[in-house]
Amino acid sequence: MSITINDIAKSLNLSKTTVSFVLSGIGTKKGVSKNTQERILDYAKSVNYQPNHLARSLIKGKSNMIGVLVPSIGDSFYAKFLKELEHEAEKRGYIMIMSSSERIPEREVKLIAAMRSKQVDGLIIAPTEHLQNEMNKLLNDNFPFVLIDRFYPDVNTNYVIINDVNTTYRLVRNLIDKGRRRIAFITVDTKISALADRLTGYKNALDAANIPFDPELYCELPRDNYPTYI
Repeated sequence: MSITINDIAKSLNLSKTTVSFVLSGIGTKKGVSKNTQERILDYAKSVNYQPNHLARSLIKGKSNMIGVLVPSIGDSFYAKFLKELEHEAEKRGYIMIMSSSERIPEREVKLIAAMRSKQVDGLIIAPTEHLQNEMNKLLNDNFPFVLIDRFYPDVNTNYVIINDVNTTYRLVRNLIDKGRRRIAFITVDTKISALADRLTGYKNALDAANIPFDPELYCELPRDNYPTYI
């Protein structure tokens, strides 16, 4: 059976509030003597007290947790991203709650609500094209979040992306400079801003080299089972 703040308070003949202040790290701020703080911390350690992070976050107004939502944790790009993000978060005293939306809009909405109910301090989201209304709700609630990999031009929020137009332009231009003229473009879903930008970069590079866009060299695979075509 886990030890509670109330158990510690009874054992030390102290008020629950005093124990809560000390275990929340605000004992000095609340005027609790150094001797009393040491008694509480030593006893808590001796009984292997494990704090209730939800209750603690309500007191402190901060949980030191970040919710991260990506389309697929199994995707190699997102797997590497999450690994690095977790390392950086840990350096700053945060832990991450990670979930995969599986590119299902309804699942995205449920997962965002679940993370918020866990009192995360903010969200990092790689959204589908159908999550714009939910982003507006977060903005209206003044809830901290940042988009990654893709964004909504009509939603005024922070996002971290690469310049897909310029990057793709340079890749295609490199092939053209090597004498290639028939350059195919295979994509998945151009309704997603990042993929639409890559198509724009591709077309811009062709235009700059006076190469007409050939529909036969363009292919958009079904998103749900595109790996079967590879």
